[in-house]
Amino acid sequence: MLSALLGVLPPSCKGENPTETESSNTVTYKLEEQKLGADYDEIRSLKISSDGCHMAYVITRGGKSLAVIDGREGPEHDEIGLIELSPTGTRAAYTAKEEGKWFVVVDGQPGSKHDGTKSVVFSPDGRRTAYAAQSGKKWSVVVDSQPGPEYDEVGPPTFSQDSGRMGYTAKLGSTWHAVVDGQPEADFDQIAVGSVTFNRTTAFFESIVFSPDSRRVAYLARKSEKWLMVIDGRPGPEYDEIKRAVFSFDEYGRPDGPSYSLAFSSEGKHVAYAARVDNKWSVIVDG
Repeated sequence: MLSALLGVLPPSCKGENPTETESSNTVTYKLEEQKLGADYDEIRSLKISSDGCHMAYVITRGGKSLAVIDGREGPEHDEIGLIELSPTGTRAAYTAKEEGKWFVVVDGQPGSKHDGTKSVVFSPDGRRTAYAAQSGKKWSVVVDSQPGPEYDEVGPPTFSQDSGRMGYTAKLGSTWHAVVDGQPEADFDQIAVGSVTFNRTTAFFESIVFSPDSRRVAYLARKSEKWLMVIDGRPGPEYDEIKRAVFSFDEYGRPDGPSYSLAFSSEGKHVAYAARVDNKWSVIVDG
């Protein structure tokens, strides 16, 4: 049997002030541990908010799965898949299965039922949600509870930094295209999965990447045997290989994390990436 324990929470979560020592100006914390609820058969998918004040996880008890959010147990389900906290930790969403159907529960409210669900995400401001849903052999992306067009396959949805824009990749027949702000773009043989953005500590693997100011968008696509960068809906020149995108910069103007030789400037006006033709590499700027 397993027990859930609430470990160290910052004093600010409890309305307390941390203690500052006079000699070193370091902040010290009082460590506390509190048992949460009863014993469980299994505990998994632990998520803690960035400020350390909120926690969510999935437990199994008596053959049923429950989501536990900030110590409060939710309803029983046949199965629970993904569980996610919003960036501020004040909202939670998870996928659940009952009677052979999957649905997404957001803030305790179950959504419509599907044959499958995946890729649940919150927008950076925590106000919006999106996920992929399966109906028969078709997939769609559900944004703020509104389903989009059906495709043979869809990639993970991605929100812009200002939370106002959203994009994902979709496959119909043998071709892929990007869907940005609800509008499908040009068809390609492949859109690369694994473009990388960083938020100081975590790498997010996405196909579509928005610039820091949210005005521009780019993704890496393949046409026949050649690769090209699509920026703001406009396909660029074709190359044998292109490195993938990172758009965030640190305070010194450097790519924030491994950049793989491609970056937007912080204000989004310029973009540069590395491309190869035969055995020669070049840096492409605004091209």
